[in-house]
Amino acid sequence: RYKATKMQLEHMIVAYQERGCSDSEIRRNVHSYLRGDGMTMITRLVVVLGTKCSLRCRDCNNLMNHFKPQFDIDENQILQALKNLLSVVDGIVRCELIGGEPFLAKNFTSILEFCLSNEKIWSVEATTNGTVMPSEDSIRLLQHKKMIVRISDYGDLVDKRPLIEYLQYRNIKYTTLDLGEWIV
Repeated sequence: RYKATKMQLEHMIVAYQERGCSDSEIRRNVHSYLRGDGMTMITRLVVVLGTKCSLRCRDCNNLMNHFKPQFDIDENQILQALKNLLSVVDGIVRCELIGGEPFLAKNFTSILEFCLSNEKIWSVEATTNGTVMPSEDSIRLLQHKKMIVRISDYGDLVDKRPLIEYLQYRNIKYTTLDLGEWIV
């Protein structure tokens, strides 16, 4: 429980820093959150866009290899679910968009645009396996100050250097996620 709370607070602090809050504002907001002063915050929300993936890992963490055929989840369903959720919370610290591979989802750009434009969503992540370049129409959104691309590390299976070079060239914030040892 301690580790989960610590991780939530770390996400919250990073999001406040990215918003340009001073140290005293961050401390005040974190203390308010810990006291439960009437705020309903979600520290991390994962939104699945669909099952399309460029990899078919046998032991996929999200079980995407079991979905045949691959599909995108209806954009209107996702948007309505997000609107419903946002109507009853004060904020979402981090909203993570995943697939399968989010850059393959036809609904990626519209869902991303909604998340970035909503003031209650403080930061947005797209977690990619590093095999697919983002579409040209999503570049402007990926450059948004609330946005970060997370690249999963699949070791020798995926050469993520072309994507990293492209993100650097386009001034898109990214981080790599070291998965460590693969566990079935």
